[in-house]
Amino acid sequence: MISDSELKYIQAHIERKKQTLDTSSSSSVSWIRLLSNRVIWAGAFTQFTMVWSLTVFVLKIPDYMHNVLKIPLEKNGLYSALMNLGECSSLLISGMIVDKIIKSGRYDKTNVRKICQSFTQFGGGLFLILVTVANCDERLFLATTTMTMIMNGVQAGGLIALPSDLSSEFSATIFGIFNMISMTNGFICPLVIGYILDSDPHHIKHGWWTIIYITAALRIAGGIVFTLFVSCRRQSWCRKKSLSLPSSFDNDHHQ
Repeated sequence: MISDSELKYIQAHIERKKQTLDTSSSSSVSWIRLLSNRVIWAGAFTQFTMVWSLTVFVLKIPDYMHNVLKIPLEKNGLYSALMNLGECSSLLISGMIVDKIIKSGRYDKTNVRKICQSFTQFGGGLFLILVTVANCDERLFLATTTMTMIMNGVQAGGLIALPSDLSSEFSATIFGIFNMISMTNGFICPLVIGYILDSDPHHIKHGWWTIIYITAALRIAGGIVFTLFVSCRRQSWCRKKSLSLPSSFDNDHHQ
């Protein structure tokens, strides 16, 4: 059973939802305003660079380990698992830490997001370059690639939260724009990699290094764009409506 105050809260929520739906046509944001927003395009480009890097790691790094480093299949799978474990752990930990920092109110949200994304973009780019320095050293390769994936996870405090920072109402639409653009890597990245490797099959290691340098350059470019053009302030075209609690509900839960 629910209390009377809880029932009133639910009914008020339903009524407010109906009012929002009735007025949505007059207060909706046009696609022109969304697609002409500089922050959205900066975020979409940054997302593109991140998905490019992720595509290389998920689809092609196992191939690099097999054909260049001559790592056995069993170790290949283990190393891939360690890389992804590093990213997952970083996503969880960095997201919780950054959330607490922002909620403290002591630091500007935009600056916090930019710092986190800078670690992801510039730190990940640096460790990618170190992959080529590692050459065929198996342990150093594992360390640099795992650190690259750990840097990927720090974006939980940066790019991943950007759509909801810009607009609570249109965050799904903004995230959809980000993904629509970035997921073109699904065919662009393999085409580019295949072209580079096929152009000089006798020097496959140097072809792979070219791919890694391109990936690192994209990561750094994404970091520059994010730092210069992204702001986490709520956009002017976002409706600022919130649901207030009935006073009786608030009083009941504080007794």
